[in-house]
Amino acid sequence: MEGADAAIAATSSPGTKKLVVLYPLPGMDHLVSMIELGKILGAWGLTVTIVVIDPPYNTGALAPSSFAYIPFTIPTTPNSGSHPPSPYSHQVRVGTMAPPVDNATLLAKLEEMTKGIKETSLKQDETNRKIEGMQQSINRISYEQGEMKTWKPQLETKVTELQNSVTDLKLKEVVAFEVISISNPHLREILVAVDPGVLVVDFFCCIVLGVAWELSVPSYFFFTFGAEVAAFFLYLPVLHERLTVDFQDMGDKLVHVPGIPPFRAPHAMLPLMEREDAAYEGFLKVSTELCSTNGIIVNTFRWLERRAVETVAAGHCRPPGLQTPPLYCIGPLIKSEEVVGKGGKECLAWLDAQPKESVVSLCFGSIGRFSAKQIREVASGLEASGQRFLWVVRAPPSDDPAKKFEKPPEPDLDELLPERFLARTEDRGLVVKSWASQRDVLAHPSVGGFVTHCGWNSVLEAVPMLAWPLYAEQRLNRVFLEKELKLAVAVEGYDNDKELVAAEEVAAKVR
Repeated sequence: MEGADAAIAATSSPGTKKLVVLYPLPGMDHLVSMIELGKILGAWGLTVTIVVIDPPYNTGALAPSSFAYIPFTIPTTPNSGSHPPSPYSHQVRVGTMAPPVDNATLLAKLEEMTKGIKETSLKQDETNRKIEGMQQSINRISYEQGEMKTWKPQLETKVTELQNSVTDLKLKEVVAFEVISISNPHLREILVAVDPGVLVVDFFCCIVLGVAWELSVPSYFFFTFGAEVAAFFLYLPVLHERLTVDFQDMGDKLVHVPGIPPFRAPHAMLPLMEREDAAYEGFLKVSTELCSTNGIIVNTFRWLERRAVETVAAGHCRPPGLQTPPLYCIGPLIKSEEVVGKGGKECLAWLDAQPKESVVSLCFGSIGRFSAKQIREVASGLEASGQRFLWVVRAPPSDDPAKKFEKPPEPDLDELLPERFLARTEDRGLVVKSWASQRDVLAHPSVGGFVTHCGWNSVLEAVPMLAWPLYAEQRLNRVFLEKELKLAVAVEGYDNDKELVAAEEVAAKVR
C-alpha cells in the first residue's frame, strides 16, 4: 500500500507469521525510537516483542530502572482503515502493506529472563519454558499498559575487560559492538523459540544478521538517526576506498557524500576519526552490511530530508555493484507520552509563569556531560546574556577510569556553579539536576529556543536550535540543521578538544 509508514508488514501477507522481534541498542534514544516503531506495528495488528540487552555501562539513563520512563500503550482496537496510523505519506520505494489482521496485541514484554545466570549461553529447554510463559502472559494482557524488562546475558568478565580498555566516551561504541556480538547465542535461542516473521535490528546490531540469515528470518535495519546519516553510512565504504588519510588529519577539507551538504572532515562521526580504531572498523562493517537486508527503516519523513531521502532511494549512495534495499520513512517517532515526576512538574509549573517564547532550554541528552570548568563557562554566559533559561545540569565525568561506566552522581550545584549564581538568576532561570521531561519542556509555549547536543530524537522534538554537538553522529546532524534546514546556529569552539566554549560565546548565541 503506497504511502505506508509501518513498512515491516511489507514482508507479510494474511497467511504469514505475525510476530515481529525488535532488537534495539540499549540506549535511551535507541529504545524510545524502537518502542514508538513497535506502537505503529502493534496498531497494525502485529505482535511485537522487544529484546533488550542489559546495558554494558550505566549512565543513569541507560540503567534498567530507566525503562520505567518509557511508558507506552497500544490502541484498544486494531487499525482497520486502508492507511496506516501515521498521517505522513512519503511515497519513497515503499513496499506493499498487508491488510491489518485481527487481535492486535500490545508490545510484548520480556521478563528478566536470565537473572543470576553466569554462563554465556542458556539451555534450550530453559529458554523455551521462559518464552512459553512470556507468550502466555502476552495473551492475558492484550491492550493493557505494559512495562519494559531486559534480556540480561551475564557476561561480567568480558564486559569488565572491555570497559577497562576504553578510555573515551566516543569509544563506548566499541563496547556496544562487542557485547552485541557475544550476545548472539542468547538472541538465537529467543528467535528459535518464538519463530518470528520479521527481525528489526538497530543499526548498531548488524552482527546479528548472521543469526537471521541462518534461521531464514527476514531482517531490516532501523536507523534511529536521520536519512542524511543513512546516506553517509551507505557511502562510507566508498569513502574508505577513496580517502587515504584519517578524517581527523584532513583539516578543513570538504567531504562530499551524495544527498547531504558537503562538510569539513572533522564533522564526520566522532568515532570515525581514525581508521585504525576498533570503532571505525565496527562502523565500516555495519556499512558494508546495509545493502544485504530486506529494507532500511529511517526515523524521518520525506519533507524534512527530501534530498537525502530521494538520493538514497535512487541508489546514489550505495557502493558499486550493490543494490540499495527499499527505504522506509516512518518518522517522526516522538515519545507520545512521558512520565513526569515531581521535578518535572516543578519545571512545567515554572514555565507556566514565564512569557511566551521567552525561555531558552539547555539539555544535552541522556549521556552528555561537561567538565566542571565548562559548566562554569555556560553559567557565566547565561548570566551575562540576560536571557530566561531552563538548564539541565549533569555531574561532570569522573577522572577515575574505574568509574567511567558508572551512573553519575547527582550534581552538586553549589560546588559546580559560580558563587551565588542561583540567587542572582532566580528571577529568570531554573537549574534542574540530571534530567527534565524534554518532550513536555520543548512543547511548552514559554520555550522559544533550545541549546542541544543535536541528538536525532531531540532534533525531531525541537524548537529553533543552538547546536552544540557532543558525540556520535551529532556533528553531521549539526551540518544538516545549519546548512540544509536553516533551523540551527552553531556554537563556535565545541570541536576544539583543548579549549572551552567561552562564556562570551554562550552569551552572544543565547541572546
